[in-house]
Amino acid sequence: MKYIPLFKSRSILLVISCILGLSSCTIQTHRQLYHKELSTYGDIERTVHYQIIHQGDSSFLYLKAGLEDYIVTCRAYEQYDAKNLLFEKRVEIEDEQKGTLQRISLETNAATYACEIIISATYNPSVALYHDISFVNNIQDNWQSIYITDLYKNPILRKYLHVNEEFKIYYKKNVAQKFYVKYRNIDFRPSPPPFSKNYSLYNPLKDYDELYVVKAGQTLKFSEEGSYFIQTDTSSNKGVFVNCFNTDYPKVTRLKDLILSMRYITRNNEYERMNNAKDKKAELDNYWLKRAGNNKKNARYLLQTYFNRIEQANIYFTTYKEGWKTDRGLIYTIFGEPQTIRKYSNKEIWYYSSNYRRPPIELVFTRVGEQYILERDQDYQTPWGLEVYNWRKGNTRYIR
Repeated sequence: MKYIPLFKSRSILLVISCILGLSSCTIQTHRQLYHKELSTYGDIERTVHYQIIHQGDSSFLYLKAGLEDYIVTCRAYEQYDAKNLLFEKRVEIEDEQKGTLQRISLETNAATYACEIIISATYNPSVALYHDISFVNNIQDNWQSIYITDLYKNPILRKYLHVNEEFKIYYKKNVAQKFYVKYRNIDFRPSPPPFSKNYSLYNPLKDYDELYVVKAGQTLKFSEEGSYFIQTDTSSNKGVFVNCFNTDYPKVTRLKDLILSMRYITRNNEYERMNNAKDKKAELDNYWLKRAGNNKKNARYLLQTYFNRIEQANIYFTTYKEGWKTDRGLIYTIFGEPQTIRKYSNKEIWYYSSNYRRPPIELVFTRVGEQYILERDQDYQTPWGLEVYNWRKGNTRYIR
């Protein structure tokens, strides 16, 4: 059994197939297209976990930040680029233990709006430590309507669970007293390079291995790793993915996973050699040492930087598969944190300044359900190759 349910349904689900086309893109540097600059995907030390949740007729911002004293500013707009402000709220928080769950009421009855979230230190409120945009929708079944809590009804502010972690599922209103959970056990492939011609969008709703029905508020736990899709209505393609991983996640600690996560910068023969080695740990260490020209200090820097990015990608981008395997995780791992981020209701735009013979580039990720799909283009082959070259040659100066 994958988790402990009340009962198991053998119903046949209506599977909604997704036939989606990806448009081509070009490398752009038009900064004037942007409306708001965001600081969202920072280092682990300043990671902010938050989720907007609808409960009854009200909406709340649940938030955890690794700060002691800080200010949270919430601004709601009718649309992302609208000037009409629905409300603005400023809350000062004294968090002696750091990372304590905070609950802030969002004072608007609008069904859909854009919510700007800014976090700053109390001693310097004019400088944003964290800045993001969340698109609120009280109509669709999404993470704002279907949410997961611990046993004390505190929302779990991440899109993954650990094996045997106990949790509960709730809906925004009491009209949904049960949930349908589709389980899929599949080892998803990492995303292909940004210039790949043969990229087909995977439909994670197409197949499932098992279907369970559980009650709202029932204590559950997943006993096996895999992808779980939670719905209130099986005739719809709406719902939320929650992935279940080993207890080390978002860190990558198992040797087979460490080797696989290096696929973005390894050649086929190097990858096969590590996979087939009797002492995989030694082969992995030798790979990084070779990249650094046998300089142990530089090898340690390269290794730590790379796997820190893998961990960060897992924190930020996990959906139905590991965060580092997604399109945003692909770019984040190789290029690092974008210099500029723009979010729209249906896309994200990342901007990187020039770096070691590479011109500045702009990448567009289009939102398809819970996925963000990179608009691939052949013109990305050169900038991608230059960034991978820096990793393979151990150019620590150019790896930010």
